[in-house]
Amino acid sequence: MKIAVLGAGNGGLAAAADMALAGHEVRLFQAEQFADSFQRIRDTRDIKITGAARQGIARLHTATHDPREALDGAKVVLIIVPAFAQEAIARQCGPYLEDGQYVFVVPGGFGSYILANVLREMSIRKDIVLGETSTLPYGARRSGPNEVIVHVRAVLNPFAALPARRTQEAVEVLKQLYPETAPVSNVLDVALNNTNPCVHPVPALLSASRIEYSEGEFWLYQEAMTPSVWRVMRAVDRERVTVREAFGLQPPHHELPDEIGHVFVDQFGYDGVEAGRQMKGPKTLTDRYLTEDVPAGLVFYSSMGRIAGVETPIIDSIIALVSALLGTDMRAEGRTAESLGVTGLRADELVSQLV
Repeated sequence: MKIAVLGAGNGGLAAAADMALAGHEVRLFQAEQFADSFQRIRDTRDIKITGAARQGIARLHTATHDPREALDGAKVVLIIVPAFAQEAIARQCGPYLEDGQYVFVVPGGFGSYILANVLREMSIRKDIVLGETSTLPYGARRSGPNEVIVHVRAVLNPFAALPARRTQEAVEVLKQLYPETAPVSNVLDVALNNTNPCVHPVPALLSASRIEYSEGEFWLYQEAMTPSVWRVMRAVDRERVTVREAFGLQPPHHELPDEIGHVFVDQFGYDGVEAGRQMKGPKTLTDRYLTEDVPAGLVFYSSMGRIAGVETPIIDSIIALVSALLGTDMRAEGRTAESLGVTGLRADELVSQLV
């Protein structure tokens, strides 16, 4: 299969290498602003991958800053970038999408809806199938200029297409790459089952002084998830589940369990617990655990709660505190009803747009 991977961060490198070793023709795109960190991969077209994935030296078909080159003839397009970069990459690459392509935002966080809005705004009308996953297929970290280590693989990854009536068609394609893909009702179901925003911001916020003092020697999964912090994390998670239920979304909700520190068990298995403990960081408070998971995660949950008539006081408190901590307005930067263009919609009206 010809696959375009858009984004060469931790997840993008893991996906590109793993899929190339699986025998697919992989084209890896990275925005030119990250040329320095992408140079070795452009020069060699090789990525060394180790850990809980296919292992070896993966040879890419293409490593490029040119979106047209990456997308030309690809059957599957995997957009694997931080949430704050999804709109930008949609604008950069959208004009070069082709009829018949399957375009998946991995993970989405309602990113497929943003992509659809961008394509509509740019008057790009292609017969493509959009969709998104709830999480990355890999827990991975870049370990060198063209090296990546995979600590854990997903065992279950909720997925839906936009519109939802094309989910089964899309699942059949994505399962050829990731058999753990699990279809759910719609992309809102997917986005509200991303538990990263329930796992990362609370312990990072409550360990702020430790992170600043540690000068990089901090292990969030080992140090920060104490019993009292876990109670706050679970309170955030309960509000997420209440929002899901208000939209009529059915289980599984992938709630945080009673066992302290047992995060992502549904999606990554118990190996994911140990893998998390092996990952150092965050090193600074400007890490994605706050700068991504709050505006694209907790702000999104809060905004969806308002649409559904659900109060989210703990989530709102975390948003306010992180905004003060970082000196920035997370709501203004975040994924809100206003930024998504759904202001004034009722819960049922929003869901009807997704089918």
